[in-house]
Amino acid sequence: MIAHPCLQPPVRGPALPAAIVAVDDCGAFLAREDGRVERLPRHWLARHSSWTGRVYGPKLQVRFVRRRLELRVDERAVWRAARVYPDYGGSLAFGPHDLFAFTTFKRGLFLASRPGRERLVVRGRGLYPIGFTPRGDVLVALPRSRIWLVDAGGHVLLRIRYRARNGFAFDERTGTLTWISRRRRLAQLVDRRFALRRRLLTDGWLQLEPAGLLGFVGLRSLLVTSADGSRVASATVARGTIDSGVTGSPDGSRFAFRVRLGAARVGAPVEVYVLRAGGSVARRLLRYRLRAVGCGGGAGYGWDGDALLYYGAEDTRQIAIDTRSGRVTDLSRLVRVLPRRGPYANLAWRSAYS
Repeated sequence: MIAHPCLQPPVRGPALPAAIVAVDDCGAFLAREDGRVERLPRHWLARHSSWTGRVYGPKLQVRFVRRRLELRVDERAVWRAARVYPDYGGSLAFGPHDLFAFTTFKRGLFLASRPGRERLVVRGRGLYPIGFTPRGDVLVALPRSRIWLVDAGGHVLLRIRYRARNGFAFDERTGTLTWISRRRRLAQLVDRRFALRRRLLTDGWLQLEPAGLLGFVGLRSLLVTSADGSRVASATVARGTIDSGVTGSPDGSRFAFRVRLGAARVGAPVEVYVLRAGGSVARRLLRYRLRAVGCGGGAGYGWDGDALLYYGAEDTRQIAIDTRSGRVTDLSRLVRVLPRRGPYANLAWRSAYS
C-alpha cells in the first residue's frame, strides 16, 4: 500500500544562503542553510505573519450585500453604504479614527467614518484615493497628473501637479507623498508640510525603496537616491530592458533588478543584476532563457542580508542567490524533496515572518 504523499518525511535539500519557509498543499516546512528540512507545527503560519506594512486587520472584508458596499470585521457588519453605487470600482483607502474613502468612476470621492453615512466631497470622473495622512486628510489622484489634499470636511487644502513620466509614490507608514514637479524638482508632502528637494534629471518611474530611499527606473537606466534626492547608486544597461523595477535590501546596501533581452517570448534571455550602494556598475549574477510567457510577467525579489530570493513570474522559476559569493541555487531542487501532491510550493525567507 502506497502511503499518502503528505505523510512522507521530508528529506535533505540543497544548501541555502539563508533559511527558507516553504508552503505547499501538504503544509509548511522549514529548510535550513545546511539543507535539513523539517515540518513546521500546525497553525505555525497563523501565528507568524509575513506582513510588515500598515495593517488594518486581516479580518476586514469588503463585500456587496443587496448591491450595497459593506465593511465587515470578524464577519460582523460595521458599516454599510446608504445607497447603491453601480460604478464602484474597488478603490478604497483607510485612515485614522475609523475614516475611510472610496471612489466611484462617475461621481467622485466619498468620505465616511464608521458607522456614519458617506459624503461626496470631490466630484469628478476617474478619481482614485491614494491614502490618508496621520492627521486624517485624504490624498486623491485626479486625471491629467493632479493630486489634491482634502480634509475630513471636504475642503481642498493643496493642489499638486506631478510629472507624468515619473509618477508619484505614497508611503503609508509615514504618510509621505513623493513626486517630481513639472520643473523636475523632487518634492515631498508630510502631513501638511510641503518641501522641495534637489532637481533630478531622470525619466525613471518613481518607487519607494527600503531604508527611506527612492528608486527611479527607466527602460535602460536606474537611479537610487536618498530622500533629499542625493545620489546613492546608478546604472545603465547597454542593451535590453529593465522590466521589473528595482528592489533594495532592507539596509539599502544592495539593489536587485532584471534585464530582458528582446521581446517577451519563449527563449528570450533574462539577466539578473545586483548594484551596490555607491556604485555605478551592476554585477550580473544570473542568466537564463524564458521557458514560458503568459499574461503575467516580470519578477519578484526578497532579501535576507546578502541573500536574494528571485522569482520569475513567467515560468514560476525560484532561485536563491548569495550576492557575496555569487552562488546560485535553483530552488526546484528544494521543492522536489518536500512532501507534496502538486508541483509547486511558495517560498520565502524565514526572516520575512515575524
